[in-house]
Amino acid sequence: MVRTVSEGDLIGDIIDGKADVVLYSLGINNALNRGLVRELSVNFPQLSSDVNSTGYCDKRKYGTCVFTKYGCVTISGLFIHNGGYRRDGDGVFVNYDALKKALKTIDGMYTGKRIHTYLLGADKFDGNGDRDIVYGIFSETCKRNDYQIYDMPQVDYSLECFRKIAELRKRYIDRDITSDEYLEKRSCIEWERRNGRVSEKPEDYVYIPKKDKKITKIKISDLRHGDD
Repeated sequence: MVRTVSEGDLIGDIIDGKADVVLYSLGINNALNRGLVRELSVNFPQLSSDVNSTGYCDKRKYGTCVFTKYGCVTISGLFIHNGGYRRDGDGVFVNYDALKKALKTIDGMYTGKRIHTYLLGADKFDGNGDRDIVYGIFSETCKRNDYQIYDMPQVDYSLECFRKIAELRKRYIDRDITSDEYLEKRSCIEWERRNGRVSEKPEDYVYIPKKDKKITKIKISDLRHGDD
């Protein structure tokens, strides 16, 4: 069965064990720097190692899968696009045949599993394909398991973190928050940007950006801090 939902959190599904299998899309160039795949690689470092163990830009990877385990959840990457290079005239860089082949592999591996994913290949970060075509491939191919598809645009993980930082800095400049509040909130954002949500921020971690050191009277030598 295939059903779509308008809201969801794939990272949370993995952490909380709400899915048996989570699917995400990959380019054959192994890029992990944008969109949801960036957030996955930050939260689950083993995923990066598993992806990079495959051949770079090897066209034979089209339609194949790579697997990473996190607890009882299997995180599976499907090689279905070329990484955004040499797009066709419509800006599409997903390979629909590869998507169909990879989904057939996944559906054949499991029976009755909770498989969570998104419209693979339909977002600007992972193929820029036609949403109706992608959904049709899911409907045609996925028969043996319970598929939950998050039908929502991907967010650029790094840019979203920088947006939060910019908003936080503005609040401090406008004196809506104190320097201590700024440091506490900024530290949380920076920790998540670098380490994700899986690894809990240590209580003694305080991030002091170089450009913002003047906002606090805290002795920097007493803190664990990073650089911009």
